[in-house]
Amino acid sequence: MSTIRRTKIAILLLALCTPLWISAQEGISPRWDYHHLSASRSLDGKQMMLSLDIKPVRSSISAQEVVILTPRFVSADGTQELSLGTYYVAGALRMKALQRAVSLKQELPAGIPMSEVRTRREVAKSPIHIECTVPFEYWMSSGKIRIVEQAFGCVDCESYSVDMVRDFADVKLLSPEDYKYYDYEPVKVEQKSYEEEMVSHVEFRVARSELIRDFANNASEINRINDFITKALKLASSGATIGNVYITGYASPEGDFNQNRTLSQARSEVLAKMIEQKYPQLRQSARFEVKGNGEDWQGLRDALVAGTYSYSDEVVAIIDRYSTDLERERDIKALEGGRVYNELLQSVYPPLRRTIFKMRYDVRPYTTEELPGIYQSKPELLSSWELYQLAQVYYIAKGLNPTSIYATAYRIYPKDREAGLNYATSLLKYDQNAEQALTVLANLSEDGTVLFLKAIAENMRGNMAAADELLHKAAQAGNADAKSVIERQ
Repeated sequence: MSTIRRTKIAILLLALCTPLWISAQEGISPRWDYHHLSASRSLDGKQMMLSLDIKPVRSSISAQEVVILTPRFVSADGTQELSLGTYYVAGALRMKALQRAVSLKQELPAGIPMSEVRTRREVAKSPIHIECTVPFEYWMSSGKIRIVEQAFGCVDCESYSVDMVRDFADVKLLSPEDYKYYDYEPVKVEQKSYEEEMVSHVEFRVARSELIRDFANNASEINRINDFITKALKLASSGATIGNVYITGYASPEGDFNQNRTLSQARSEVLAKMIEQKYPQLRQSARFEVKGNGEDWQGLRDALVAGTYSYSDEVVAIIDRYSTDLERERDIKALEGGRVYNELLQSVYPPLRRTIFKMRYDVRPYTTEELPGIYQSKPELLSSWELYQLAQVYYIAKGLNPTSIYATAYRIYPKDREAGLNYATSLLKYDQNAEQALTVLANLSEDGTVLFLKAIAENMRGNMAAADELLHKAAQAGNADAKSVIERQ
């Protein structure tokens, strides 16, 4: 045989038996057409519905070939997948060869089940239809279709091809494009009030109520009281007038209960008289309420709970067990042979002997022009609505970050829902501070708005599962933005 003839035969055999590597161009195989590729989630988010039609391109499968398609739904990182079945397509001559092999009881290549083989022409007329519903898992949100193809031809030689199809259309959860932020306007109030207090530890001699300036640390404490009242009177220039002055005295829980109440009342009245004499204008404009509350058992309990004393639990249990001071004192004095009571006298009781001064101011409404100045000098005089106006006019309208204003509003009015919503929204929108936003939102009663903001925050943190669960809860609670995201999915 001549060299030329041998070369031609070698080339022909090489052409027949070379593996049929099929490249994907822009996600579309030259051998196959893909139609109706879709993925969607059920409204409750618990299931994923997949759909895909596959048919061969004209003359893409030779008469001698049989092709096995194994489509899989694969995660973006390729670590997880879901099988979508196995499908068999044969050319006309290969189909006859397979049928003949079956009739001769010969084994088919790759264990092909003859009952599931379809001809290329049949599949061209009636495409392979893949449709399934499976439990949703979060890796599916950015999945792809990956098809492994095995082609048998030329004396059963086998070739492989991997055909990648485009990403599924949005099955994503939340994305920054879905983040919707709104301003929440608080209720406007015409009558405003503001309260401020200080705790004084003016000391008196045992069982006495005379005020002695040079006794213990009284000189310093009296100076603190004067400073507190002087600052209160200066607020009149900011549109705030003192409406009420509350002076409340407390005694530590030791000795006779009734005597302690009488003594705390007398000491409170002595301090009130001192203030009236020094600040007569205060008496003319404000209403004084002077009260002696006696033994402060609640204050003792709070101090023990907040502290790290070894005997805290025992003393708290005694306070909760009895309703009278006699029984409480008796059992506390009996603890550890009196050691606990002596330590209480030295370390816990002294701060309980105190007088609380509280001022309540009546504050007039401010004009928009006054807001920045009042905010700089005494933001507590501004209502939640006025702080909102300050943020809107002097920050947001000028393209500035209003988070500091909303943080102040939330500090002053922690129970104001709109103040909390605006602060959380600003933390997310301007600062991308999801952690702090979640802390604020945790203090608000959950509704669709709060749940949607929580979903955004969790999504920012990369917690897809938590974000998705909150998103569906928000939709169920009636939040229109959450519903829109889910319907798009």
